[in-house]
Amino acid sequence: MKKGMSIILFILLLLFPIGVRAYDGIPYFINFSAEEYGGHNRNFDIVTDRYGHVFVANFEGLMYYDGVTFSMLHTEGISRLTRLLKDSKERIWYGGYNVFGFTRNG
Repeated sequence: MKKGMSIILFILLLLFPIGVRAYDGIPYFINFSAEEYGGHNRNFDIVTDRYGHVFVANFEGLMYYDGVTFSMLHTEGISRLTRLLKDSKERIWYGGYNVFGFTRNG
């Protein structure tokens, strides 16, 4: 019985695909090249703060986007950031190769 229900569900999903909510049928995405944001072309982790600012773990450092301009917060030495975490106090914790720390926003 479970196999029959699975097949019916699969057929229904094929017939009625779930669409992406979009404005005029086009999803709202903006892609930026490494030349536009001025950092390395490898990005790993992303978090946002309560103001909508975007923080990106980049091979060059901690990239910050305020909705208008990009900024790069460089870390000491050779550090390739790969992980980000936002805690309850709005601190952005970062980690990567030879580096671990946090930055406070707001």
